[in-house]
Amino acid sequence: MIRHLARLLALLFVSLPLHALECPTGAVLKQTEAAGNTLHSWCEVDGKRQGAYEVFAVNGGLQLQAEYKDGKLDGAFKRFDSLGAVQTDGHYSRGQMDGVWTRYWSKDRIRDQGRWEKGVPAGEWRFIDAKTAAEKKISYGSNLSPLKSAPAKPKDLDDRWRYNVGFIHTERYGFYKPGRSGDDAYTVDLIGLDVERRVVQWKRYLRLDLTARLLPEKLPDNENVVLSAQAGISLDILRNLTNPVAFYMRMGPHFTDLDKSHFFIGLGLRYHLKRFSRGTHFSGFFAEIGHVDYESENQYQNTGPGGTTNNHGGDSGLDTFYTGVFWSAF
Repeated sequence: MIRHLARLLALLFVSLPLHALECPTGAVLKQTEAAGNTLHSWCEVDGKRQGAYEVFAVNGGLQLQAEYKDGKLDGAFKRFDSLGAVQTDGHYSRGQMDGVWTRYWSKDRIRDQGRWEKGVPAGEWRFIDAKTAAEKKISYGSNLSPLKSAPAKPKDLDDRWRYNVGFIHTERYGFYKPGRSGDDAYTVDLIGLDVERRVVQWKRYLRLDLTARLLPEKLPDNENVVLSAQAGISLDILRNLTNPVAFYMRMGPHFTDLDKSHFFIGLGLRYHLKRFSRGTHFSGFFAEIGHVDYESENQYQNTGPGGTTNNHGGDSGLDTFYTGVFWSAF
């Protein structure tokens, strides 16, 4: 009985300053005791909290100050420790944490500080160790759920320009040299260069690149080297399933100053290194087989001395095996 009476007297004395809470016109001051021996005071209009809100301990110490609008937290928010120092300083907007928030280990000693956007941490946050005062910074994405960190990720290889440098082993079929029978084959090793740029990507299952290649060719009749070019598209197929290996197909026109353009097609595999930071970086390895289809009358006919012709009269072509390395950059 005596204990209950003492508690009632304490509540009466503590409640006196709370009635000084300023409420909007038409609002009614409300007050209740909650768990932890705390007293809550707020203003209410038509059953919804409106205006100032305060929480006191039964010993009279202020624990929390906030603002309500239409029943939702909206405005400045402060939480205090037992000595009256600010523990948390922030802002609410329509019931969600918003703007810069700061928490303190003790007076003027920051614990962490960062920005919230509609209840989600965003941008760069500072975290300071209580003992060592060491500071750690973490970046948060704007689409994350609260308290889930997401350090800024480097771009993937698939977001960049790609430059390939490689050795080409070529074979030509369908031309004839005097003194030999049947189709002849000619091989040579040269260096090629090509560039690719993504134009479309669907969930990393399919990537479409525009591609161009400078392709040196060594003529079988006189050993001269001519430069050919290829322009077309490249498709990375099922990249997401075979990562870090990409299976791809290339196709388009093949140009040379010795003949009209012809269609080429190539199939290959590319091994991608892991993600990396900004800049130009060595990015992986590739290997590719390809074919350019020539008609029977082309620069590979009449190649031998004396203007001999191909006895077989069939189509000829340029088969290539291309292997090398690639770089990626913005």
